[in-house]
Amino acid sequence: MKLFTVEDRDASFIEVYRASALSHGYKLSLIKPPTIHSLAFNKFVDNYQHFSVNSRMFELACFRRYFEVLNLTSPGDNFIIADSDLIINDAAKNIPSELTDFFGFGLVGSIGQKNKLIEDDISPHFSFWSHALLKSFVEYLIFMYEQKKETLEQIYRNRQILNGNRASVSDMTLLKLFVDQNNIDFLNSNFVFKNSYVDHNFSMCESSNCKFKGNFGFKYFRFNNDYVEFLSEDYQTVRPIILHLQGKAKLVSDDIQKGSYLRATGKLFAITTAKKVRSFLC
Repeated sequence: MKLFTVEDRDASFIEVYRASALSHGYKLSLIKPPTIHSLAFNKFVDNYQHFSVNSRMFELACFRRYFEVLNLTSPGDNFIIADSDLIINDAAKNIPSELTDFFGFGLVGSIGQKNKLIEDDISPHFSFWSHALLKSFVEYLIFMYEQKKETLEQIYRNRQILNGNRASVSDMTLLKLFVDQNNIDFLNSNFVFKNSYVDHNFSMCESSNCKFKGNFGFKYFRFNNDYVEFLSEDYQTVRPIILHLQGKAKLVSDDIQKGSYLRATGKLFAITTAKKVRSFLC
């Protein structure tokens, strides 16, 4: 299984990701983007307008991965684009066929859900692509920022009304628009297939068909031999294909890789406590 990740940072969690991907049989290309960008990405940057609470550099890095992976793949290729804040937890051969069957004609991505409210973005953190589909998306990105800035600005204004200073129009927003406006066949991977699951976010205990037990503000987990398992609220065992350690959760990647439950849960408790304290003080 071909796995592409574009990353220019140096951090221990990235090494955990690399080692976990290789140990589970993925053909990983962990790429540092070149200093000289492609003509297509330069055109995108020239037209880019920033609508985000995040920094311009951060958002452009998120967009950049699609252009870089497109340059590294060929017509007929099928592959996964992945973030570097993952731990691969199961073999590539064990990915549910419901997901891999989408290779070649549709997109698999992840839509978050909390308190039954569904996000209006598609996360590409472990997303399934064909070269042709990725080429279409790159062309769509250029088109939207070149000719439809007013549409994106209106989305941003609407999100500011709902979310205040946390509003953003990101690559995930554009991916959802791309799917909706072009009638792309899409499968939401934030769904438990039998006992297998692509983790949307380690801190979110809800998928589209399952609620997970929580602990210290994150999904409850346990070790079973060399694997991590989640538990649903009705005590069914679920093995995540990946763990998505967004934000401060990245601090426990080494501990989870080493099977240190007490160190990992201790850090998660500290993260959640610090967050609550900050919220109280503000």
